[in-house]
Amino acid sequence: MISSTQSPKNKTQLISLMNKLPTNSKFEVIEVFSMKDKPTLNRLFDQYMRKGHFSVMFIDGGN
Repeated sequence: MISSTQSPKNKTQLISLMNKLPTNSKFEVIEVFSMKDKPTLNRLFDQYMRKGHFSVMFIDGGN
């Protein structure tokens, strides 16, 4: 888990928290460009939800 009750406030805090994760932690990146990507995102969310707890992180590229 990346955060408990508070999200990291900046990249430095995020990196610090990610470095504390177990070495077997898995990361998956999905680039979302349009609403056409929503089914893929929903399927992945459901897949992870069946396994239990997980973290979701949204990064806005500032565009």
